[in-house]
Amino acid sequence: MATNPRSSARTYWVGHSLVTGLPELLTTLVSSRGDIHSFYDHNVPGAPIGWNWGNPDPAWDGGVNTKILPLVSPGHADYGTFDTIVVTEGVPIQPSYRWWSSGFYARKFFCAARRAHPNAELFLYESWGHMQRTDPDFPTYYSNPDFNPGGNWDFVTYQRLSRPVWNAIADEASNPALTPVLPALTPVLPDYTTWRLPGGDPGNCTGTLDVKIVPTGQALANLIERIAANRVGDNWTYAGAALGGRLSMLDLFSNPYTDFPSNTTTVHGGEVDDIHPSNVLLYLNALVHSSVIYRKNPANLPAANGVPENIASILREVAWETVTNDSRTGVNSQ
Repeated sequence: MATNPRSSARTYWVGHSLVTGLPELLTTLVSSRGDIHSFYDHNVPGAPIGWNWGNPDPAWDGGVNTKILPLVSPGHADYGTFDTIVVTEGVPIQPSYRWWSSGFYARKFFCAARRAHPNAELFLYESWGHMQRTDPDFPTYYSNPDFNPGGNWDFVTYQRLSRPVWNAIADEASNPALTPVLPALTPVLPDYTTWRLPGGDPGNCTGTLDVKIVPTGQALANLIERIAANRVGDNWTYAGAALGGRLSMLDLFSNPYTDFPSNTTTVHGGEVDDIHPSNVLLYLNALVHSSVIYRKNPANLPAANGVPENIASILREVAWETVTNDSRTGVNSQ
C-alpha cells in the first residue's frame, strides 16, 4: 500500500477523445473495492488545453464557456465540489506544446480548481501519439529521425522521447517563474486569453502548485516492451487477438494497420485508427489513473471492459510498476 491512500475522488476531467470512457471505467473499477469516484466531463474531441479553456465559439461542442461553468462559476451547483482535476493536452504532444502554450493553459485550469477547492489535487495525464504515425496533419513531424532509429519508425522510442515535453508542461503549470508569460506563435491565441465570463479570470493565481503526472504513455511503452519480452509465466492468450491468438501491440488500438508500413489493410477492416484505445488500452489507462489518483496498488481490481483475467493481471502489474517507479506521480510502493 502506498502512503496516504485515498478512498474517494470527485474529478473534473479536461481533455479530448483519449478521455472518452475513462472516467466511467475508473468509476467501475474503484467501486469494486469500495472506493468512490464521481466526475464531470469537460472534453472536446481533438482539443488542446487552451481550446478547452477559452474557445469563444458557443456553437462548438455546446460551447466551452458553458462547459467550464461547474469549475469557475460560484453560482453553479457543482462549484467547489471537485477535489481532483485531471488535464491532458492535445496530441501529438510536441506540436501542441509549441503552438498552444500548454503550461500556460494547464496552469489556468489548475489555478481555477484551487480557487474553487483549496485542497484540490492536480494531475496532468500523459497520453500517447499515433502508433503507426498515420496522422494526416503531421506527416513531417512523425518522420523525425529521432523517432525512426535506423530509418525505422519506433513507437516506443517516440513515447520515451515525448515524456520530457509532458514534464515541461507540468513544470510550467506548477511554477509561475516557468509559466509562459503569454501564448505565442499564432494570431488566434489572444482569443483564448480574454476571459468572457463575469467575475474576472479565475485562472490567475500566485505561488507554486503541486502537479502530479499520470504516466499512461510510459505504461503503454512498458507494456509493449513486456509483450515483446515474453517473460516466463506471462500468458498473453487473447481470443480477440489480431495475430495468432496472442495479444500484440495491434490489440491496443481501435483499428491499426496489420503490418505497417508494408500492409495498409486494417485489423478490423475499414478506416485506420491507430490513436484511440482498444478495450485493453482503456483498461490499462484506468488502472494507471486509479494508481495515481487513489495511491493504491490495483492488484485487487477486477478484470473488466472485456479484458480476460490472464491479460488483466499483467496490466495491473505494469500499471503499478510504472507508477511507483516514476517520481512525478508522487506514489511509492510502500
